[in-house]
Amino acid sequence: MSAGHPALTTVPPLSRRADSLGTENAFVVLAEVNALARSGRDIVSFCIGQPDFPTPHNIQDAAIAAIRGGKHGYTPSAGIDELRTAAARDIGSRRGLDIHADDIVVAAGAKPFIAYTIASVTDYGVGDEVIYPVPGFPIYESQIIANGAVPVPIFLREARDYAFDPAELEAKITPKTRLLILNSPQNPTGGVLSAQDLDAIAEILLQHPQIWVFADEIYSRLIYNGEFDSLARRAGMLERTVISDGASKTWAMTGWRLGYVANRALAPVFTRWITNTESCASQISQWAGVEAINGPQDSVADMRAGT
Repeated sequence: MSAGHPALTTVPPLSRRADSLGTENAFVVLAEVNALARSGRDIVSFCIGQPDFPTPHNIQDAAIAAIRGGKHGYTPSAGIDELRTAAARDIGSRRGLDIHADDIVVAAGAKPFIAYTIASVTDYGVGDEVIYPVPGFPIYESQIIANGAVPVPIFLREARDYAFDPAELEAKITPKTRLLILNSPQNPTGGVLSAQDLDAIAEILLQHPQIWVFADEIYSRLIYNGEFDSLARRAGMLERTVISDGASKTWAMTGWRLGYVANRALAPVFTRWITNTESCASQISQWAGVEAINGPQDSVADMRAGT
């Protein structure tokens, strides 16, 4: 370029996928909260679903032991056997289901499985539909759109304790419906789908065998009235339901980034997604997760009670 001509600064265009990708405003506000805290302000933050407790000491100690023990390298993309076995036992025992270690896949948080599931059961730009709860976790809609599927909201009703009416679900299903996202207990409303609602949802879905279910059950240990229940317990639902859980909420491990799902048919597909993206979850976090699940649960009860 000759002297006197400024260098061009034009940036090539982004893809439609990048332009359509949404965000989670809680993280935007969290950055602002942290900036204020660094300036010395005393902040009470309501911006993000993060426990107010530190990770329990026995879990911290397990991570330190993993570091000192040389557990620094890659793991299999699906996760270490010890964590997959522990997660299978925990998910299965709390839901009364027969879950095997081979059904479990571990990732850097439960959130990636939202995208992995949508990408695995819908095709881009062909009109495949995903039904998801509103108001709800913003990443559901963001990933539906980014993956080229059609978002179909189902509305949570205050009159139904922030659950949706199964009759509305039935009305929204079309031949293009490929996935139903369930989140119970709900984020952010706290609503819980009743056993009667889950029975009705299962009956509806049995008439539509093309529909998968992503059951976001990350808050399953934080029910204060009644007992936790899962759609996967209904006849014919386990095989087509992705049960999503993780360490963030139950054991105050948000920053450790450790989540896992259970589904026998999709486990190999999820494993390939992880190989293509994050390679594997942190080995150190995985060993901490083994202790979280297998170790004493007193701290879980204390945190739940707010003590």
